[in-house]
Amino acid sequence: MARLADATPVILPTLISDDFLLNPKVLASKLNEKSRLLILCSPSNPTGSVYPKKLLEEIADIVAKHLRLLVLFDEKYEHIIYPPAKHISFASLPGMWERTLTVNGFSKVGTRDQCNTGQLLEHPFESKSGDDLDINEISDGEQEGQENDRLQQQSKNVESELANLRNELISSKSEKENLVGKLKMALAELDSAKASINRMNKGSLKLNEILENQ
Repeated sequence: MARLADATPVILPTLISDDFLLNPKVLASKLNEKSRLLILCSPSNPTGSVYPKKLLEEIADIVAKHLRLLVLFDEKYEHIIYPPAKHISFASLPGMWERTLTVNGFSKVGTRDQCNTGQLLEHPFESKSGDDLDINEISDGEQEGQENDRLQQQSKNVESELANLRNELISSKSEKENLVGKLKMALAELDSAKASINRMNKGSLKLNEILENQ
């Protein structure tokens, strides 16, 4: 988006050792007379990092030294936050109200992921440029609803397939148990038959001995 506006984006690295928060020294080293917009996000997505007030004040002091620099502060996750972290709006800092473009929305706080409606809060001095920028982006609600229905139906189909598979496994297990039972019975009958044959053979031998002795 920056390049579409004929701007050159400058990525400021953040480190895990800093909890993925912007280091003021790094910021100061990257700013120059051509810098126009600093983009910050707090609470941050996806790290969840929250800028403490002291760190924001240090950043504000640096911003104040660059008179043509504005701050785009994304605070869409302001209500998804856990103690002891506290959300601080950059525009609430001394001298930053007129330098801050605050971005927020309704999808996160209202858990309405398909409600892509947001708002831009800015100083009246900047509002004229905002009025000139008319952004109309309407998602196809009907298409999203159809996609949602399709996914729900797909989920039901998967659940049905799993249920059928489970029943087949249960049926297979039952058939296997029956087969094993029949096999055991057949082996038992075979053992019994072998025992009977052995007894008969022993009886025949004794009869032959008796006849020979007579």
